[in-house]
Order: sequence, then structure tokens, then C-alpha cells
Amino acid sequence: MTYHKIILISLLSASAGTTALPISTANADSNAAPLMKSTDPGAEKYRTVGKFNGSSHCTATLISGENTPSKDTPALILTAGHCVDSNVDTNNVIVDQPAPEYWRYTPDYFIDKKDDFSPIKVSRILYSTMKYEDIAVLQLDTTYGDLAKKGYQPMKLKKNLNMKNQPIVLTHIPVDNVDYNYAYLRKSECDITGKSPLLYEGSSPWIWSPVFSVNCAGVAGGTSGSPVFEKDKIDVIGVLNTTTTPGMTGCGFGRPCIVENNKGVPEENYSYFIPVDTIANALTRDNKLDLSKLQNNSGDVLERSPFFSPFVSQTVEPSTGEKAKWNVAIKEDANVKNIRYKTGLISGVDCSDAAGYGASVPSSQKPLENMLVPEKDGIYKLCVIHQNNDGQWQNTKDASVMLREIDNTPPTIKPAITKQDVGDQWMVTVQVSRYELAGFKVKYGPKAKTNCEDKEGYSFPWRPFIILDKAESPWRVCAYGEDQAKNIGPINSLDIE
Repeated sequence: MTYHKIILISLLSASAGTTALPISTANADSNAAPLMKSTDPGAEKYRTVGKFNGSSHCTATLISGENTPSKDTPALILTAGHCVDSNVDTNNVIVDQPAPEYWRYTPDYFIDKKDDFSPIKVSRILYSTMKYEDIAVLQLDTTYGDLAKKGYQPMKLKKNLNMKNQPIVLTHIPVDNVDYNYAYLRKSECDITGKSPLLYEGSSPWIWSPVFSVNCAGVAGGTSGSPVFEKDKIDVIGVLNTTTTPGMTGCGFGRPCIVENNKGVPEENYSYFIPVDTIANALTRDNKLDLSKLQNNSGDVLERSPFFSPFVSQTVEPSTGEKAKWNVAIKEDANVKNIRYKTGLISGVDCSDAAGYGASVPSSQKPLENMLVPEKDGIYKLCVIHQNNDGQWQNTKDASVMLREIDNTPPTIKPAITKQDVGDQWMVTVQVSRYELAGFKVKYGPKAKTNCEDKEGYSFPWRPFIILDKAESPWRVCAYGEDQAKNIGPINSLDIE
């Protein structure tokens, strides 16, 4: 859906260096999610839904705790964690760090107020995470009192959300594929379509739990971090984080998946938001953020080894015939002396539950790198707690987590083979549908001598098209796809006379 620098496109922020592609002026004002003006009925309450210009273009909201903030308290804004940094892994948590000098938040982001914008400096990253949540709280270089003088009032957060098929309102500032003249605050009226205990996306992958699915229109890059409200109410119930990109298949960047029967399932035409419960519970009565109630960064000690070790594989590596391994290493700079761990199918393992962790093992033995994967298809979870060099064991609520998927099932779809007449030649292209197919192999030759069923002669193409001379027709082009685990799919062929 929209990111990880490029990956920023898979979540819903838009790269800060991206130039938005134009849409026609005729539909710019409707564009699925109508533009709002400051004079629209009810628009006043959305003045503090603003543009966040950080490492990417996102939406952010001025927030506070249940009590009215003291006028001298530094003001806080809420956005998505990947808006702070999308180039992070599963367990990353950022706690109380200075923000880059150029970061800004601009409230009152209505199209009819564009000549009066007054960006506010973001001074600190109080909390940002992609671990179980995609959420961030940033501190502004101003106070609630200063903002109140300009008429900006913070929004409250509603916790303990438990609803389905509930009408909601999404206010957001999409920029991808939007003419920059119309990249301002928009409003989508839609519904919560369901609640999922877990959603994952990407190659790390990121894990979010729980999430709510919605059917909001106009969701695009820039929408990340947008506040979600119950219809006709003003408390923030969630932060939008990702969407399912149409025209693709399977799970991957831009294709978040829920988990059913321990396997990933994409939900077409849905976007997702993270509930704000944890942030609401961490906001104190005097409108400070109690970091002790949130995840800390002690769980960020794992990495895949080698770096490009796959998240998805078969039980046995087809290229070597060896049984696949977890290939999980403890980071060299981590303060880890001993570890305890447990594994199992994703739906049955809770890392925060102390039950099930094995005996202490010295990290120097590298117990996770050579651990064999299970044989049964499904997504598996690895939970790790560690003892640091001072002898202190990590709390299970902050445990490191890693996912590994076993897929021994061949894909069912074929690559598409098309030809184009280019004078005395044919130009042939082969296309696959990501992510059900991650790549393909191809071979071609004279029709009479080319047997597509014979796997000998297939290879990865070194260029995106094949040029065939018409004078040497008839030709036969053969192709088959491979999924992310390198399972081979059915063969497609095209005879060219």
C-alpha cells in the first residue's frame, strides 16, 4: 500500500522526495474522498488533523490525555510508526530521541487555507514502533497553551474499542496520484468491516496485533497516520496504517495479510487501522507519555542471517536438497548473554506468556541459526527473551519475535505471455502476478523442437522481452512461475506462427 522507502508505497505514507502523479482536474475535488473546506459544516473539529512532513509525507493529529492540558505542557501529535521510519524490522522501537531538524507538522490543512499555513517544528520522537503496532507519538516545539491561542484544541483518544460494522470517519491527506493543487485534507465516510487478531506485511515481516479493517475510499500514500473516528463523534479510535493494493496477488509489500488457519490471506479492497488503546493508557493525567507502559527497545536483538535469508521457504531448499533453517542470529552489538525461546504455529504462540519458554542457552552457541524449520505448511512464530551481561532477564512483554513461513504448495497460476508485432520481428513479454508468483523462467525455440514440459533449457530472462524473427517462424515460447518459496507453478506456452 504505499512503502519502506520504496516500501513506503506499501504502507500509506509517501516518500518525502516523491512527486505526486497528477489526476484530472475534473475529478480532483471528488477523487473518491472529497476535499474538505474550513467552512464546511463540522469542519472546525478537524482543524488539528494536519500534514506531517518527516521522513515521508503522512497525516498526524494533535492529541492529549483525558484532562485538559496545562498551557505550559509540550504538545503531542499522533501518527503512524512507519512515518517516522519505514526502513525498520519487526522488533524496532524508538524511545525518546531528538527529531530531525527539518520535521514539521502543519494543522488547518484545508484547501481554502493553503495561503495561511504555519508549520510547527517537531522536536522529539517520544515513541515510535512497528512492533505489534504501527504508531508514533511526537513532541512539538510548542505548548498546548500556544496552540490554544490559535484555536487549536487537542483530540482525546478512545480506548477499549470493540466494534464491527460501525460507521466511521477517516480524515486524511493523500498525496500519491493526487494533483498537488488538491493534496489537502479529505474526509471519507465508511465502515469498520471487521477485527483481526493479527496482520502482517513485508519481508521482515512487520506484525500488527490487533487491527481493524475498513472500506474507506481514497486511501493512498499520505494517508498513513490519519485519525479514525466513530461517525458523529470526535474521539480518535485508531490510526490508519496500510491497505491492500489491487491488481496483485498473495502477501508482500503492499499486500498485508490476516492469518487464517496459520496461513496468510489477503483481504481485497480493505485498509487497516491500529487501535489507540496503548497510547491512551500511557498518557498521564498531566498529558505526559508514560514510556514504562509501552514497548521498550530491549526486544530488538534478532536479525536474519544471512541478511537475505528468506521469510518464506520450502522445508527443503530445492537448490541444495538441504533442510531449511530459521537462520536467525543475535545481533553482534546486542547485550545478550543467554536466551530462552519457544516456537510454534503463529496462532498458538503468545510471546508475552511466560509459559513454554525453554531452558537458558548461551547466546555464544548461536542456537537459532541452525534450528531446522518445521515440515508442515504454515506461518510459525519464534519468541526470544534474553539475559543481558548484567544478569537481568528481559520481561516477556518485550520479547523479540520473528516469523517464518513454510510453503511446500506449488502456485496454481501461470505467467502471462504476450506478443507484439514490431515489423519483421515479434517482441514477446512474460509477466507474473506478484506475490503469488515472485519470478519466472522461460525458454523458446522452433515450435517443432521445443517441448515445454521438459524443464531442461529454462532460465531466468536477462532482459524484460524476447525478440523473435518472423522469417524463422513458427516459434514456441514456454514459461513457468515460481512463488516466494521457489515452488514451481504450471507451464504456459504461446505458439507464434
